[in-house]
Amino acid sequence: MPRAILSVPEISCAHCASSIVAALEPEDGVTSVSVNVDARQVHLDFHEATISLERVKEILLAEEFPVEAVEMVAG
Repeated sequence: MPRAILSVPEISCAHCASSIVAALEPEDGVTSVSVNVDARQVHLDFHEATISLERVKEILLAEEFPVEAVEMVAG
């Protein structure tokens, strides 16, 4: 299962983190999501066959959290 670290510069507080988790957690294919406010990063485990990184980026953009960069991490 892929793991990604998404750089999201607009993350600035715990409310931002809660909004991101609430937007991504219910999506099919997302198995784990956490937010590091200080690093302005979203850590995501997901099933590529069910949800794409492009879809994740679209969801975050709709919540006004554009993704600046994505780093894939060996799982």
